[in-house]
This record gives sequence, structure tokens and C-alpha cells, in this order.
Amino acid sequence: MSMHVAQGDLAAYDPQLTRDHEANIVHLIEDRLIGVSRWATEARAAVAAHAAHDRPILIEGEPGTGKEFVVRLIHECSARRQGPFVAIS
Repeated sequence: MSMHVAQGDLAAYDPQLTRDHEANIVHLIEDRLIGVSRWATEARAAVAAHAAHDRPILIEGEPGTGKEFVVRLIHECSARRQGPFVAIS
């Protein structure tokens, strides 16, 4: 049994655990992805949305635009955070 399953079982008995975890994720995203522009707000929402799903993510774009930064943040906020982060260039 993994730690994630155990935490999920506990959350079923104590909904506060789920709310606390979600609050921690929001704070992590806000601490790492700062700004008040529309782009920053949309990026924070996208990070939270993608972190909630258990699926691979491919981000394409020009060099130096922060792709790996965003994907690492998604990984750190996801259920996969205990596993390895694999960046492919």
C-alpha cells in the first residue's frame, strides 16, 4: 500500500485532511508562480487543474519560456510528487 492510498483512506474519515492538502497546494503554487497579471492568474489555475489529474503532460514552446519550471510545479503539486520527475528535451 502506498502512502497516497493511506492518505486517501484517512481523508474519507476526515474531510479536513483533504481541505488542508488542497490549501497547501494553493500556497505552494502562489509561492512559486507569482504575479498579478491575467497570464499569472491563468497559469496558477492551469497548474492546479493539471496537478489534479493523473496523466502525462507535454508542454511545447520556445526555449527559455519556463516550460520546465511549470511542469516541475505541476509535478510537485500532483499525487506523483513522491516519484521521479522526468524532463525530456
